[in-house]
Amino acid sequence: LLPDSQRALVVARTARLIEVETGNVLWEQGLPSRLSRVWLNPTGESWFLLSSPRIGTSEVQFRSMIPGQESQTLFSGGSVSLDGIMTTPDGTALVYLTKDGMLARRPLGGDRTESVVAHEQAPRHLTFSADGDWLFTGGDDWRLRVWNAGTLEPVCFVRPARASVSR
Repeated sequence: LLPDSQRALVVARTARLIEVETGNVLWEQGLPSRLSRVWLNPTGESWFLLSSPRIGTSEVQFRSMIPGQESQTLFSGGSVSLDGIMTTPDGTALVYLTKDGMLARRPLGGDRTESVVAHEQAPRHLTFSADGDWLFTGGDDWRLRVWNAGTLEPVCFVRPARASVSR
């Protein structure tokens, strides 16, 4: 269900944007093979696909809710952690963790990606604070890291007793 509560994105073999009240299909788009995850931009104006076109690789596509606009590949290459990818709360950038321990941010519509080493072992999850100021990452190095979401500067880390951090 999109933020306006009047439209829904339905994903199966294809993706369809439908009007909730009438069931009318506003548009339909094909999907890549080996689709791993689909999520909406918080603004409701676009959506994202995470797929694995080849074993060990990841691809993230940005797709507009506006019919006729072309999709854009934002990331293609190394492996992205499935629970380690999302948009910023304001919907202006894509933030993701790579399986080799990097934390990266790419502004939507931009071509420059910022990245920092986030974890010594496989990172598993990331999430933002409710106000969007802080970013939290966790992984197999048993560390929960807190980052300044605007600068990707590390703030602190917590090391739990004996388990990896997943959610």
